[in-house]
Amino acid sequence: MGFRDKTMKHEKLCGSTLDLAELVLEYDKNGKPKLDIKGVPEETSWNRVTTGMKEWVFYLFKFWAIIAASILIIGISHEAITKVIGNNETIIKFMNKLIDTSTFIITFLILLIISFTLGLLHLNKKFDNRFRKFFTVKTGVGEKTKATFSEFRSKEFVLYNISNVYLEFEASKDVSTQLKKVWIKKGPVSSVYESQANVKGLVWKGDDKDPIWNAHFYFKRVPKNGELYLEWI
Repeated sequence: MGFRDKTMKHEKLCGSTLDLAELVLEYDKNGKPKLDIKGVPEETSWNRVTTGMKEWVFYLFKFWAIIAASILIIGISHEAITKVIGNNETIIKFMNKLIDTSTFIITFLILLIISFTLGLLHLNKKFDNRFRKFFTVKTGVGEKTKATFSEFRSKEFVLYNISNVYLEFEASKDVSTQLKKVWIKKGPVSSVYESQANVKGLVWKGDDKDPIWNAHFYFKRVPKNGELYLEWI
C-alpha cells in the first residue's frame, strides 16, 4: 500500500482465491493507512504450512494440466507419430505407457509432493513473507471491471457484489481528504437494496442466493469535489 502524492490515496487490496476474508482499511488523522484482516487463521506454523501448501497446489495445477493435455495430444496423435517413426516397438511401448491412466495419477501425486515440500518451507518466515507477496501479485492478474465515481451524495458509498479477490482504488481531491475507511464485508443479497428502502419478504426465484461481498467507502463529510476510481474482480 502507498501514496502517489499527498492529495491522492491509492491502494490495492488483495484477498485470496482460497480463503476470502473481511478487510478493513482505516486512515488515521495523519492519513496513514492501517489494514485489518478479519476471520483469517491465527498466525501459527501449522497454518502457514497448510495455507502455503493449498496456494502451491492451486498455482502448480495449471502446469500439471498442461502436462496432462500434452500427454493426451500424444495419445490422439498416436497413429500420425507411428507413421513418422515407423513400427519401433520400444517407442510404441513407451507411448502406450505414457498415455496410461497411471501416468496422470503419478504426475498429480508428484504435484502434491512438490506442494507439500514447498508448504513446509513456509515454516521459514522470510520464505513465507516473500511468497505471500508473490501470490498477492498473482491474485491481481487478469481482466477487471473499472469505473470512476464523483459527485457523492452521502457519507457512504457501496460497491455491491464483488468477488473480494482484488480491489484497487484511487481517490483524488476532496474525495481523498474525506475518505476515512474502506470496509469489505459480506452481507445478504438484500443489502443491495437496503440503502434505498426497507426490505421485507424478499423471496428469490429458484435456489436461495448466497451472501455477497460489498465494499463500503466511508467519508468524514460528503466530498465537495474529486473522484473515486475503482478496479475490481
